[in-house]
Amino acid sequence: MRRIFRPLCLLLLTLLPSTIPGICGAAQDEPQARSAVFPALFPRPDGQNGYEEIIAAGDLIHRNTALEAAEGREATLLQRRAALADPACRQALVLLRRGLAKPMRSPRTKIDPQSNPIREYAHLRSLARLLKVRQYVFLAEGRTAAAISCLEDATRISEAIRGEGLIGGFVGQAADQIGLYQLALHRDQWSEADCSRVLRLAQSYLAEPDRGVRALEGERRFALATVEMIFRTLETLHGGNLLDAVGDTGDTDSHASEEERLEKELRTIEQDTALRDAIYAAIRMRVNTAYDQAV
Repeated sequence: MRRIFRPLCLLLLTLLPSTIPGICGAAQDEPQARSAVFPALFPRPDGQNGYEEIIAAGDLIHRNTALEAAEGREATLLQRRAALADPACRQALVLLRRGLAKPMRSPRTKIDPQSNPIREYAHLRSLARLLKVRQYVFLAEGRTAAAISCLEDATRISEAIRGEGLIGGFVGQAADQIGLYQLALHRDQWSEADCSRVLRLAQSYLAEPDRGVRALEGERRFALATVEMIFRTLETLHGGNLLDAVGDTGDTDSHASEEERLEKELRTIEQDTALRDAIYAAIRMRVNTAYDQAV
């Protein structure tokens, strides 16, 4: 089984670039992606999911010049106030409040290895940065309670994606930190009521299931779905013909014996459905074992 398992892993790697374009193309697609995320993510919005308003708000301010000017360390209070007065930023905050008042859930009801949530997560980070600008202005005006509300809002934004894998977990954690760091720098402004409020928020945070474990469980589901998709692609696209799936390896004569051995092993797998099922089960077991050890 070990000799059969190794060439099949090679086969899976050869298929990854063609079967998961959403992942492989993410790095190239993101810099020029300017189209709205909302229509693709919510083709039939029902108005019951607060995540709809969150993404719509992100569409409004993604790469907003006024917001970008207000984010740097050298940005003045005047620039930050100008960003909050920007029509797109103002409307985004209205949509954000509306969305946070509703239950929020991810629109992905099933795991799709070809999906690309990168632009969606970028929108959430844009909203967190807008809240940071707003929080800065509130703190400058001595409105600490309102600044704490910005932290609570940032925490709510991250809730919807905490179980969607490591990237979602990192983005959610970044949103939390954006809201917390600036507030912590001004803790000398906190009143007793402010301290109690932050303490309750921290206790609620600590009472939640471990976020790292949730992120890894999301990665496990994604990995298993990817393996399933690749095996399904082998059966449908290539009719079980693994040699056609691998194609010409381009090996030189010095590797002819290795190529012949690989061809023989692939022929064996191709002709034995039970063996393919056993290999699929073995790969699933290895994936589960790896994540069991991680969590």
